[in-house]
Parts: sequence; C-alpha cells; structure tokens
Amino acid sequence: EGPVIREGESSRAISRRQYAALIACLAVFGLLRLAASMGDFYLDEIWSFYFSRQISSPFDVFKLNHDNNHILNTLYLYMVGGEPFFFAGKPTFIPHRLFSVLSGIVSLFLVWKIASRQGRVEAFTALVLCGLSYPLVIYSSEARGYSPEIMFALASFFFVEKRLSGSRSAAYFFWITVPLAFLSHSSFIYIYAALFLWSALEEVKNNGV
Repeated sequence: EGPVIREGESSRAISRRQYAALIACLAVFGLLRLAASMGDFYLDEIWSFYFSRQISSPFDVFKLNHDNNHILNTLYLYMVGGEPFFFAGKPTFIPHRLFSVLSGIVSLFLVWKIASRQGRVEAFTALVLCGLSYPLVIYSSEARGYSPEIMFALASFFFVEKRLSGSRSAAYFFWITVPLAFLSHSSFIYIYAALFLWSALEEVKNNGV
C-alpha cells in the first residue's frame, strides 16, 4: 500500500503550488512592466517631472494647482531627483518610474487576492487578464499617478469587503488607503462614490432595513 496522504497535507501542498504560481506570475508580469518603463519620458511625464523640479520643499507640492500635479507622484519625483539611470550606455528613467512599477505589481496581487474569494481559477484568470492588460502595463510604466491610484483603489475595495464581512480593523485601513488614493489622483472621487453607494446598500441589506 502507498503512503496515506492526509487531507491537511494535501491542502498545504495545493497552497504551496498556488503561492508558487502566484509568485511566478507576479515576477513575469513585473518584468513586463519593468521592461516597458525603460523608454524615454512621454510629454505628460516631462510635465510632471518639470513640476517636481520647481518645488523647493515637499510642502510646495500642495501649491501646484495643475491637473498634471499628481501629488504622491510629484513628491516621489522630487525625492528621486533629476539624474537619469544609465543602462547599457543609454539614459533610462527607471528610478523615476519605480513607484508606478511597484504599484502595478502590488495591484496585481490585490486583484488576485480579491478574486480568490470566488475560487482559484477565478483568481488566476483575473491575474492573467490584468497582468497582460495593455492599459494597465502602460499605467504601471509611467511616472504618473494612475498606477498608485489603481493600487490604493483596489486596497480600498478589499478593505470594504473585509469590513462588510465583519472585520472591524478593516475600517481603519480603509481610511488610510482612501486619502492616499486621492493624493495619487483626484479621479478617485468616482471610485469612492461607487464604494460609498455599494457599501451603504450592503449595510441596508444586511441589516434588513
């Protein structure tokens, strides 16, 4: 007779394979975003970079009244400085885009985490679709505020779900991610409005009002 495989051991083996597949996907899609970030600045990135070089202190970022001032991104560009990174003898702007690249990778993890509530197949399907999404790759490779906004928006949605499931601490994390999302890009107002309406309707339904 062969060895007896306990149910718990089988579940742990599945979990290990699942997380190994997750790490592999994040690595591949992360490298895709990193490769996309190695080109020259686009016009809007040049504009954002220009604003970041005009401020003399981090607090000045709140005085820039312009739609190209994505506050967290401008602060990040201010801290990184103005020197390009040379790769194979050519100047690249990977350091200036790294905030967006990392935000894009974290966003993929959050997509997987949110979709995993529906099942493993659904989680990896959502991960692959978002990982190969052209707009998301572009947003994750630009020194702009869109990628951080997506990351914090997904985090906000995740914590709303956790709060509706009964987690009290999730509300505190939600109120951390919301201002960070607004500081990433003001268009988060549309997502916040949707989260507000959805969570309010869920509360009404759960309370039987």
